[in-house]
Amino acid sequence: NEEFSIAFDDRPHKMPYEDFYIDAYLNNEEIERAFDLIQLIWHKIFEVIRFYMNLGMDSFDAKVKS
Repeated sequence: NEEFSIAFDDRPHKMPYEDFYIDAYLNNEEIERAFDLIQLIWHKIFEVIRFYMNLGMDSFDAKVKS
């Protein structure tokens, strides 16, 4: 079974893990773009939450005043 032999292949890899992680995090623009995108989405989510909280407060104030 080929998959089994790959899963339990403990020969050293051609690329050490440390080098792989350094390459991935320092040189990979896609990862940076992905983080930027996540940050952007996060900010948008908070903007929406803040908007609806303000909306809720306004309607609450209106109910209290009436």
